[in-house]
Amino acid sequence: FIGERNSDCTEQNLDACTTVNLFFDTNYLRADGTFTPEDADNEIHSSDIPTKPIFRLNTRNIAARDIRGKTPTFRTTLALFSPGDHPSSLMNYPFDRYTSEIVMFAQEVDSNATVGTAIGKTQGIAIGFETRITHRDDIFIPPGLTEATITLTRSTLVVSYSIVATIAIWIVTIILALVMITSVFFGFKQRPEVLLVPVATLFAFTTLRQSMPGAPEGFDLCGLVPCLALLALTTACTLGVFILSDPASETRRRELHWNRDLLYEAIPALKHTAIKGRGK
Repeated sequence: FIGERNSDCTEQNLDACTTVNLFFDTNYLRADGTFTPEDADNEIHSSDIPTKPIFRLNTRNIAARDIRGKTPTFRTTLALFSPGDHPSSLMNYPFDRYTSEIVMFAQEVDSNATVGTAIGKTQGIAIGFETRITHRDDIFIPPGLTEATITLTRSTLVVSYSIVATIAIWIVTIILALVMITSVFFGFKQRPEVLLVPVATLFAFTTLRQSMPGAPEGFDLCGLVPCLALLALTTACTLGVFILSDPASETRRRELHWNRDLLYEAIPALKHTAIKGRGK
């Protein structure tokens, strides 16, 4: 409460103490975390100014340091919604974003005089998330009323880890698919243990997905689903090679190796570097 430290309400002057009601816009709160079930049945959702306080502060007990008084603290459960045109869905992980709104004001019980409120300190405790509080400048805020917009996003570490893991999954998938294509369709000789890698990788990717902090259950359409489809096809083809033929058989005379002349012709700078290195 604004001006609380400069108030005349002290232990020696208890008559100056008043009781203050704190009101919240309950439409921004979850119904199961705002009132008791009995009160929730009688609560009518509307756009009216709140008349039912969410918390009552008895400053007289605080000033008198009466241990019988309840601790002046309370908890609310805020409802999350989409911030404007940005979609809020776990399908957008790790770029999903959520917003919550706080609108509160306070009045004295006896005189209904407005008591100024303000947010003194904020602290985020949600693991893997970052919180940011802003204030709207497109609406008029009456004196004494507090408005704050809380934006909830994934932390930078979570976003970075998810991006790196997804890129790694795609790189491994493409490499294994190319190995399968060179061995199955072009007949290049390949070691059997290399062709067994797609089988193990098919199950390892799902475990890697579960290790992402806060990743929703299921599959993402950008990374895991297409990669698993390619790996499943790669696994089926490599297993077919083992069943129908021997990938390491000597009858497969073709071996995959680098053609140095073609490589130099494609990238002339490599040839210049190699000649320069020999001269030294």
